Amino acid sequence: MSNLRDNGGMKPEIGFVGLGVMGRPMASHLSRKYSVIAFDVDRSRLEGLTGVEAAGRPSEVCEADVVLLSLPSTHAVETVVLGGMDGR
Repeated sequence: MSNLRDNGGMKPEIGFVGLGVMGRPMASHLSRKYSVIAFDVDRSRLEGLTGVEAAGRPSEVCEADVVLLSLPSTHAVETVVLGGMDGR
């Protein structure tokens, strides 16, 4: 039984912020089974990541059914969660 909202039989969408040493392989693996949208401040980390849609800013990731963060510090998490990266 899944707690993800019903999206008409489509694959659940996973949002991912942070594609570093740990986040990139996790997003890649998840993209095999789910629709994945991801953001990283270093846009080059999205290059060659097959099956992962690139978000232009962290708030775009929030539309996903589930959002995962793989960030290097408490400050980075607070910045993303509180909207600092989107200029709000």
